[in-house]
Amino acid sequence: MVQDVEWFALVSTLVGGLIGIGSALMVERTKWQRQVSQDDLKSRRQLYADFLADLGITRDAIRAIARGFHPTAISRRQAAEEAFMAADLYSRRFQVAISAPEPVVAQATATYRALRSMRDVVAERHDQKSPEYATAKAAFEAALSELLTRMRADLGARPWR
Repeated sequence: MVQDVEWFALVSTLVGGLIGIGSALMVERTKWQRQVSQDDLKSRRQLYADFLADLGITRDAIRAIARGFHPTAISRRQAAEEAFMAADLYSRRFQVAISAPEPVVAQATATYRALRSMRDVVAERHDQKSPEYATAKAAFEAALSELLTRMRADLGARPWR
């Protein structure tokens, strides 16, 4: 009987130790998962900000060309091409493609293409008063607005409109 009590105490201690270790491991895993999730969110937030900044810089440069502001030594087409290539949108779009959920990736691609179309319209010598430019600019702004909405949703931000 005494021997049974000793085994019971030993088994109880062992089971209690395993439960304690298991609980500690579960708590640490939960903390780790939370940290990974926060790091991922922070990385996507920075990537989205960088992509949006590049889109804005490129849009502003293309708008300036549409208003006639570019070096006279180069053609309007060349100025538009250089403005589009200056911000490295192409590689940033691929960074979004490997980091963001599909709805954001699809809209980032649509926004990139809308800006590229705006560039092409300006390269074809349409200025800011032409209907072609107005159409391309409106398409880009609509795509950008939808991109902002999808990015905010992905980041868990409240709708802003």
